[in-house]
Amino acid sequence: MPNNLKKINQKYDKLKRIQSYSSENKSVLIIGGGYMGKEYSHALEKLGISDVTIITKSQKQSSDFSEKFDYTVLDGGFEKHLPNMKQKDLVIISTPTELLMPVTKLSIETGQTKILIEKPGSLFYKELILIISFRKAGIKLILII
Repeated sequence: MPNNLKKINQKYDKLKRIQSYSSENKSVLIIGGGYMGKEYSHALEKLGISDVTIITKSQKQSSDFSEKFDYTVLDGGFEKHLPNMKQKDLVIISTPTELLMPVTKLSIETGQTKILIEKPGSLFYKELILIISFRKAGIKLILII
């Protein structure tokens, strides 16, 4: 079997196992209380993940989440809450673009190791190179573009 066909089969086998993957006992932190933060909350709810913490900037965003989800919602911004956050199975960063890198850096500095970064990751080439260096250091980053 050609090498590239083996790789395709391995990826397919991994996809087949997703159904057996239990996400119910996972802990997730969403940083950002805007539209995308709410969309991720809906997705996590559909996956049956109940241990979700959401960090929002404003009290209004916090109220919006509290009305729709049975999750822990913390207002006051990421600088206030990230340093006190225990390690989560996944951190989803869905802030405005200019905050993506500062939130990513602080998440890594405070011990988070699996991070999904929304939007372009950064508007600046040097910051995107920094993301690559994070990955080389063993931090699992996923960029949504």
